[in-house]
Amino acid sequence: MRIADCVVNADVRILQAIARRHQLHCPLYSKHELIQAILYAFQSPTFVETKLRESKQWEHPAWMRIAFSPNIKFPSEEVYALFQVQGFRDVAFQEVLSEGWIYPVCGRFGETFFAIPSELQMPMRHAIVDFLRSKLSYREDDPPVFHEEELCIIRDLSVFLAYVRNHEVLLTTTGSMYKRSVLKLLELFEIAEDLPEETWRFGYGRRFHDYPDRLALIYDFAYHHGLIVEENGGKLCTTSAADAWESIPPKERQRRIFQFYIRVYRRPLPRLPLIVKVLIDVAETWVASDTVLDALRPYVQSFHYDTVEDVWERRIVKMLRHLGVLRVAEKSSNDYAAQWFQISKLGLQLLLGDAALADDTERGDRILLVQPNFEILVTAANHPFMVELGRFTELKESGSLSTFRMTENRVRESLEQGHDLLRWMDQLASFSNNALPGNVESMLKYWARLYGSTATEERSDIETSPAETQ
Repeated sequence: MRIADCVVNADVRILQAIARRHQLHCPLYSKHELIQAILYAFQSPTFVETKLRESKQWEHPAWMRIAFSPNIKFPSEEVYALFQVQGFRDVAFQEVLSEGWIYPVCGRFGETFFAIPSELQMPMRHAIVDFLRSKLSYREDDPPVFHEEELCIIRDLSVFLAYVRNHEVLLTTTGSMYKRSVLKLLELFEIAEDLPEETWRFGYGRRFHDYPDRLALIYDFAYHHGLIVEENGGKLCTTSAADAWESIPPKERQRRIFQFYIRVYRRPLPRLPLIVKVLIDVAETWVASDTVLDALRPYVQSFHYDTVEDVWERRIVKMLRHLGVLRVAEKSSNDYAAQWFQISKLGLQLLLGDAALADDTERGDRILLVQPNFEILVTAANHPFMVELGRFTELKESGSLSTFRMTENRVRESLEQGHDLLRWMDQLASFSNNALPGNVESMLKYWARLYGSTATEERSDIETSPAETQ
């Protein structure tokens, strides 16, 4: 919507508040005169730039969400939540409306939306970027040493596929590769990684708890795109899709891995697309990582055992380096910041116009967190899915954060009652803030084969259960 559409349809009291706030010289009792004065002012680039530059509101996280969104219309409930107000009549929200940057509009069925005029969204974005840049530390010269991985990740994906194709890669009872295979792959890769420490790891992909961060992303991408298959006999194999994958142009392969990273990591980090879009504008030259974190701290959230600093350094900056998006320099003895980074040329090609970043809608129904120990944490009470969740789980602990546990006995009972476990798994994944851990997925599928309606015919072909081999 253009500003003329927003102003013409706005309530006269909102127009009066805008005129007072910006000291427009016009009669306040005439809507026609108010419209003319507001349009004359806001259609002037000089007026808009001056007011945006003078505004003190850019500290509020809501404006960044609005300015960097691909949309110009937002549901009223989302806007109230962004500004942390109770509703339209809230005094603080009336102050927001009096600035003249967003306007209430009616939807087709009478519902209320708020719109930012299309002419104002990009100038607002520039103003916010300037505000952020004023808080950041930059350097003009290149650091003496920096890492730029470019297309390393797709080359290592090819190494991974070739290794699986040419070797017998056996899987443990939980579906993960044996340690010797993992160590051999890490030895063959261009980018070195250490085995993960013995800590509680979950949330960032199907096999994140089994492998180092970068290898886990490579493995999960290959599995999700059908390049590899975990056979029931406990063996990892490539598919015909793996051969076709190599014929895709390198930068397109890199783009697909980057898009996969955004989809997987945005579940535990819902503001990730917004953060990456901001980096495009503020990291065109070398910038101090800790100052960027300070500026974006309202959007970087801790995730269970990951602190805000862990999320920023290990889940965002490090992974964007692995994806070729960032060039990263470590601290030298004379540097102020712990780390410097810059958007790479490849990063700009991957990020500009990327569809994975355009969809920054946050899913409000991601109420579950599925852990590798078969426990499910539920963050919302009385959600409609709670009934369905109980079909294959047992309640372990209730309260503001309820805990359910999947057990073999409970799954067997529900399957014998005729419930569909595979459909339930799809529902579970849709409400979860993380991908189903691979060991959980493998065991549930095993139980589905063992106790499902066709179990009688299949029992002779089913492999030994994980429980029996441990």
